[in-house]
Amino acid sequence: MILSIVRKIAIGLVFLVALVYAGDYISIHVPIPPGRERFGTLQVKPYFAVPMKDGKTEYMYEDAQTETCSHSLFPQYGHMPCWRESGKPDKQLKLP
Repeated sequence: MILSIVRKIAIGLVFLVALVYAGDYISIHVPIPPGRERFGTLQVKPYFAVPMKDGKTEYMYEDAQTETCSHSLFPQYGHMPCWRESGKPDKQLKLP
């Protein structure tokens, strides 16, 4: 009895997330309302976090760069959503 209720709730949640993602996908491909910007730009300041031998970390900042973001709930076209990226003006780069 309880397992069937939990299963129904889980299936409902998966369906709801899939429905929201489908709506987000459609809204980025077909601008709703017409004329809405699908993509935006943000200024980010990339940096390297270099671990030192003494256990400390040195931060080496690069020049500011412009990144493209999508006006959507989920990542679309390989771009992160603007609402998520706007809270992080710094971006850590990986060392080669």
